[in-house]
Amino acid sequence: MAEVTKDDRILTLRLVSKQRKQEAFDRAERAIRSVLLNGERLSFASVAREARLSVAYLYKYPDLRRRIQLLRSQQEEQGRNKVKLPPASAKSQQSVIQHLKTRIKELQIERDAQKKQIAALTGQVYELNSDKWHFERIRDENGRLSKQLAELKQLHRERGDPPLSAMREISADVKAQLAKLDIRLSLSLSQRIVTYAELRVLNAIAVVREAASAGQVRSKIRLFIKALDQGWEPGEDVVAKREALEFSRWFDSAKAKGLVIASRGTPNGIIVLTAEQKWVSYLEMRNDSRPAARCRPVDGAEPQQARDLDSHSPITHSANTP
Repeated sequence: MAEVTKDDRILTLRLVSKQRKQEAFDRAERAIRSVLLNGERLSFASVAREARLSVAYLYKYPDLRRRIQLLRSQQEEQGRNKVKLPPASAKSQQSVIQHLKTRIKELQIERDAQKKQIAALTGQVYELNSDKWHFERIRDENGRLSKQLAELKQLHRERGDPPLSAMREISADVKAQLAKLDIRLSLSLSQRIVTYAELRVLNAIAVVREAASAGQVRSKIRLFIKALDQGWEPGEDVVAKREALEFSRWFDSAKAKGLVIASRGTPNGIIVLTAEQKWVSYLEMRNDSRPAARCRPVDGAEPQQARDLDSHSPITHSANTP
């Protein structure tokens, strides 16, 4: 970087002084025109006030002093507001034009800067609206999850299960046994498992293992979930339990539709009492969609007494004959 010499500093000060002098002269010229156009009394004080200069400064320059004195005399002779404003000199006009051009450039720069600020603020507003949408979505999701958690806690209290904090993580033993059965621990299954006591989970695993050994499993994970939810224990007849559950659901639906009234277990399977007071095989009525098959009586079956018509027996009650 070149060293600034004393001559350089003097030259810079002269240029700055000349520029300030020109700016002050221009302000004084504009102030004179403004005072006359507004119909005010022209004086050194009014010009100095309008131009934001000192009176001494106006007296300092002979050209300004003579111009103000001349215009003041004309104003006093012709009367206020009737002074004919003399045309400005070419130098003064050029100075005003240059000042206006400079001001235009400054306004253009300010306009461009304001455009950038507006664009930035628009982006911020968009981000705020997006954040608000995400906030409301997360708030709604939290509300939904809180409601589910409250329902789950209530279900635990009703079933007498241990609190949720009692089994926050799945034990290594449970994970290992599920892996041996090729049951993958998905997120939903993990969440389901931790809501039950570990003994109940191990019992459900044992039920699946027994059924798989007997070749009675179509879907291990479905059987595991059903055994877990129903609280099945190993050693029980899984097939019978599954059939009983399916029959219970079918009977409730058929009774709601007015197709059946009651049911009974027999050595040959379950029979149901239709609305026409006829005992029909449950399997035939479930599998055959023809109305005639639904109402075909079972040999040797008679209508039950009225006191038995409002209930049905599960499959395990097969010893009760009609």
